[in-house]
Amino acid sequence: MLSTRRRGDVLIDGLNDEHRTEMTFDGIRIEGITRGQVHGRFATVTIGSRGSNIDFGGTEIKVIQAKDLPMGSRPQPAFTCDGMFVPME
Repeated sequence: MLSTRRRGDVLIDGLNDEHRTEMTFDGIRIEGITRGQVHGRFATVTIGSRGSNIDFGGTEIKVIQAKDLPMGSRPQPAFTCDGMFVPME
């Protein structure tokens, strides 16, 4: 069953170019997210081996693809954030 609830936007902002926000997205997926809902600047996002469906193309966010995992390590299973955040109003 699809939810009819409106999903929020993704905003990743740093203070300035010398004080960037840095995040790693590894298996991060948001159902129904569109490019127009993704905003940011002064930030660097590293995409891990499990990827992400978030398109940062319309932002000033620098995107880096992570290097391969070290030998012997295995990616952890993805988890859900359902019910973890209070909606922004």
